[in-house]
Amino acid sequence: MILNKMREAFAEFKMALDREPEEAEVLYQLGRAHYYLAEFPDAFEALEKSLRLDPYNAEANFIIGEGKVHTQVPEKALPFLTKALQLDPSMVKAHGELGKAFLQMNRLENAVKELELASSLDQSGELYYQLFRAYSKLNLKEKAQRALDQSNKLRQDKIDRERARIASRQQP
Repeated sequence: MILNKMREAFAEFKMALDREPEEAEVLYQLGRAHYYLAEFPDAFEALEKSLRLDPYNAEANFIIGEGKVHTQVPEKALPFLTKALQLDPSMVKAHGELGKAFLQMNRLENAVKELELASSLDQSGELYYQLFRAYSKLNLKEKAQRALDQSNKLRQDKIDRERARIASRQQP
């Protein structure tokens, strides 16, 4: 079902680009679609073209930065994530991705700073786990343990919410 909708969306994007090949919004949407299908080279190409036409798209910058972190090239993520935050200082999720990038680059103090800024939005435990890793590498044992405990709590809460959601669907 979702794949069929994505195929339809790709066809619509292609038709729109045939009519107007320099349409930043269509390129952005095409890049997002590729990104969510984990087609990173195609996503980066479309998003970067979009940014050449509209360099003020904070979300496009964020998606490229997040993708670069995900594909383990954090040094290439930094300019995009920094730009995303310049364009939208309230984009807390960009702080989380910057923290992950810095952690991958072993810039631990920077990682902690960014992850602490973003951790208030953590609902899955992922950012607290990254904080645990950074604190551990800095030999901050008590902070590391608190971050790990919070990560485990959030992960369990997420599992419990999912179980409750599934159970509510099964009841007549």
